[in-house]
Amino acid sequence: MMKYGNVAGVDKKISRICQGGIMFSQENLDHAFALMDAAREIGINCIDCAWIYGGDGDCEKTIGKWVASRGNRDEFVMFDKGAHPMEEFGRISPEMITEELNTSLDRLGFDYIDIYCLHRDDLSIPVDEMVDCLNGHKDAGLINAFGGSNWTAKRVAEANAWAAKNGKTGFAVSSPQFSLAEMYNPIWWGCLGLGGAAQVEDRKFYAENDIPIFSWSSIGCGFFTGKVTSDNAEAMKANLEPDVVKAFYGEENFRRLDRAYEMAAEKGLTVTQMALAYVLNQAPLKTHPFVGPLTVDEVKGLEMVVDVELTAKETAWLDLQSDER
Repeated sequence: MMKYGNVAGVDKKISRICQGGIMFSQENLDHAFALMDAAREIGINCIDCAWIYGGDGDCEKTIGKWVASRGNRDEFVMFDKGAHPMEEFGRISPEMITEELNTSLDRLGFDYIDIYCLHRDDLSIPVDEMVDCLNGHKDAGLINAFGGSNWTAKRVAEANAWAAKNGKTGFAVSSPQFSLAEMYNPIWWGCLGLGGAAQVEDRKFYAENDIPIFSWSSIGCGFFTGKVTSDNAEAMKANLEPDVVKAFYGEENFRRLDRAYEMAAEKGLTVTQMALAYVLNQAPLKTHPFVGPLTVDEVKGLEMVVDVELTAKETAWLDLQSDER
């Protein structure tokens, strides 16, 4: 049975597993609706999307049509992102944030977005300018909570310290890449990961400050689909995007993969379910992993994962922090 969490500023419960929306298209509306219906049936009430997904906002428009047709806006939680420069050295400004937020609302057909994240950070822009801009939109009722996607914990801390000092609302969530696999290299420019030993302090910061993590690519962009193994790794390179290989292929990740296969077999899970269970079992860190199932059966397979309980020793073993279980 689905479990739920909370985000400061959002008055709805939020499913611990959230549906990714990057694959939705109006050209295949029936399939998109079937996936969202299946997710809703198992208790998923949050969908992630972004201004940049799909040509001319196709993904947002598809989600908006589904919500309108099902009449479920009051229970539905929209997690949307904006302010993604089209070029690596493009700048994020309050004007860009405002324009993209308004465009997203129009595409969705919504009066407000439940959780709105800046898709990238821009270190040349002081955090106060972004916090001020987002507070303005929150005060206007256009967003209920906000945060950063691919923001460092340090910048989130700076933003929230400035907000607290100046009587403003700070970042309520963060959305980095986080999976059992460590992201050795950014899979796309500007991407940040939260996995691996190097990010222990960042995970501790989010846990201590009660900032939920809405993690993308929670199965490592396909690394934990059950198709890749240590034995076939070289052969599988031809079937994976080069960026996935660059980001996740490495000795430690293959050791994590081997352990995920081993524990999955013991618990009667698929390796995908095992990897997702790892992300869910990060207490005291609060996690809401995004998933991207492509079939209704894959959606239904998610339901049992929320009931999988891993001990701290088991998660440490999976992540190579210990050789004892």
